[in-house]
Amino acid sequence: MSNLKTCNIEAGYDWITKKQDQIKNHPAWHGNIPAREAENFVKGKGPFTYILRSGEKERSYFITFVQNDQLIKHQYFSLEYDRKGWYYRNGEVQGPLEAIAEYINELVPIMMHCQAQDCKLLENSSLWKDIEVAN
Repeated sequence: MSNLKTCNIEAGYDWITKKQDQIKNHPAWHGNIPAREAENFVKGKGPFTYILRSGEKERSYFITFVQNDQLIKHQYFSLEYDRKGWYYRNGEVQGPLEAIAEYINELVPIMMHCQAQDCKLLENSSLWKDIEVAN
């Protein structure tokens, strides 16, 4: 394997690791919870309240959020690589539209079809309690 190809693979792995850490350290991260439990967390909250959670595949995730009409949506997104490099990708199934962003905080309002200032993350209080107990 050439040195250039090895460098690209290592750089890609480092990028993935950093982005996965960024997601898993995000205050809205709730880990590997099922869709119904995610719905219970955001049910009754205001529009654009969201949590982040694991998807079924490696490097795949969901944002579960309250839409403007109070319906709850589970939007898939993933970390992907193509000729443009590594990026977050919001996988739209019903057409050619997709959102691509370099940072998770850029992707969140795009996926929820709102302005960044309208996004309301629902913190994982159990995560913060675990951190307090450890200190």
